Amino acid sequence: KNLTYDELATCRVLMAVLVANCVLHFPTIVFQNFIIANERFIWLQIFSLLGTILNPCLTFPLLLLGYKSISLAVVLLLISALKLAFSAFYCMSKLDMRFKLCGMKFGLLRDISKFSFFIFIESIVSTINISLDRFLLGRMVGSVSVAVYAVGGQINTLFTALSTSISSVFTPRINKMVAEGKQKKELSDLFINVGKIQFMVLYLVLLGFSVFGARFMELWAGKGYGASFYVAIILIWPNTINLIQNVGIEIQRAMGLQKYRSMMYLAIAVMNIVISCVFIGWWGETGAALGTAVAWIIGSGILMNWFYEKRVGLDIKKFWMEILFMSKVGVLLLVPGLCFQNFIKSCSIYMYVIMICIFAVAYLFFMYYLGLKKSDRKVIASYIYLKIRKGGK
Repeated sequence: KNLTYDELATCRVLMAVLVANCVLHFPTIVFQNFIIANERFIWLQIFSLLGTILNPCLTFPLLLLGYKSISLAVVLLLISALKLAFSAFYCMSKLDMRFKLCGMKFGLLRDISKFSFFIFIESIVSTINISLDRFLLGRMVGSVSVAVYAVGGQINTLFTALSTSISSVFTPRINKMVAEGKQKKELSDLFINVGKIQFMVLYLVLLGFSVFGARFMELWAGKGYGASFYVAIILIWPNTINLIQNVGIEIQRAMGLQKYRSMMYLAIAVMNIVISCVFIGWWGETGAALGTAVAWIIGSGILMNWFYEKRVGLDIKKFWMEILFMSKVGVLLLVPGLCFQNFIKSCSIYMYVIMICIFAVAYLFFMYYLGLKKSDRKVIASYIYLKIRKGGK
């Protein structure tokens, strides 16, 4: 009810373009999963990077020329078409992918349908959780509040992509381990080791954004988007719990236990709606983010950890002991960083970039010597040594 007639007309056009984008996305998934199954991750990331680079290169000139949201949606449609074309060409020419249009195995189709149904439910619930806050803000507050929230939400989207780019590499390996009947201890060790790698990367971004993010949001989005920083902070801190454990998603899917997660997340989505509606009335866009954060903490932090330990058989206690051991590095950097907030907000861009570099180097130093155990340092040192030897040859 807070949208004007022109805004609603624009929404109809956007819906049509985005539906067409969805149509192209379905066959693209088939080719991209074939690339993953063949473990050609570099090419997959090249396709993804192509879309990431093309998006701003095409949309920014259009925005300068006065075109608005519809032009952005058309650009996304164009990028989706290019991704489909490149993925199909690579699979068929380089990986010898072929489609068999006869001899359908209906028993296999039935099994796939059961598996896919709960994946579909989980995807719907995930979409609801992602878009819920913006929908409620648009309905209860207005489009300006949606824009402020969207800028903060974009940081969370990039943060999430950073994590999944690490865990997605292990999908074929996890399915192979489950199919071969590997012991749960081996799966648990993989879960813990990958989680630690993800935490090391995400923790740097998390701490760095907490210290330098307010100035960054002002430089990126403008002074009118100060609240976007708080939206991003409220979202990315609790989301870290889920992101450092997303290898567990692939493990429970490989074990055929995805229906329990789907039902659990459906309950979390309902809880998210109730909490967000209340918090939006109190605090607007930051209230919407806080409602989502509370739902994530209860869902990912409590319920899913219980599920991973009791049903999947992962050693959650050991996982969190390792993470807590590494997290003490944050105190050494976060407290001094927050004390220098006034200087960070007023210093020159040149000094701002230098401080970020110093912060990153300090993080790597403290994480290596204080956050990692001796066994972890040996593994990293030997890996670097092997890479240097290969480079020398």
